[in-house]
Amino acid sequence: MINIITKQGKDINGLRLTGEIGSLDTHRGRLTYGKQCDNGVNLLPNASQFSSQGNRNLFFPEFTDTNKGIANNLDRERSGRLFGQLGYPGALH
Repeated sequence: MINIITKQGKDINGLRLTGEIGSLDTHRGRLTYGKQCDNGVNLLPNASQFSSQGNRNLFFPEFTDTNKGIANNLDRERSGRLFGQLGYPGALH
């Protein structure tokens, strides 16, 4: 059994900023804001970004007839995500 419990704005209660730096010019960052308003509305927006240059040169022996089997600057990876949650008490009743 898997039990997933998601956080609400009141669980964050403010601004969170996280970041990571790694090898191969890799960067990851996330920004989260959470708040429960006086009227009970829970707000939780989140944005994250990932970027990695990867290896500059990759060698594929089966492609030695094309560019001597070397792939230049083709290992890059990038992604971004946006997420939002809005909850109002009694909305599902």
